Amino acid sequence: MFKKLKDAALEGAMKAMGNDQVQKMVNSPEMQKIMFRALQTGMKVKNDVTDARRVLAERMNVATGDDLEDLKRKLDRLERKVQNLRDENETLKEKLEDTETGAEEPPAETEV
Repeated sequence: MFKKLKDAALEGAMKAMGNDQVQKMVNSPEMQKIMFRALQTGMKVKNDVTDARRVLAERMNVATGDDLEDLKRKLDRLERKVQNLRDENETLKEKLEDTETGAEEPPAETEV
């Protein structure tokens, strides 16, 4: 439903932009200021809502989306570190086994 509304508004705006009077009005300095203020207001509202959600989540002791993303990054780092340690452990085991099997074999005798 929202997509249909958005598409209809965009289509209407495109039709309106084809009108010379609308183009003059949109390009006027006064309209530019109004549009700029509208964009600023929209960004301020978005930031205020984001801040309010963060504060509410903190007060309710609930994780935010940012908290979850941070935890995911940390978990990914830890998983890579664990895998590296496993790989290193496996390499060391192989070296130890090679060393142990080499020590059990008697040295080859050389004839003089």
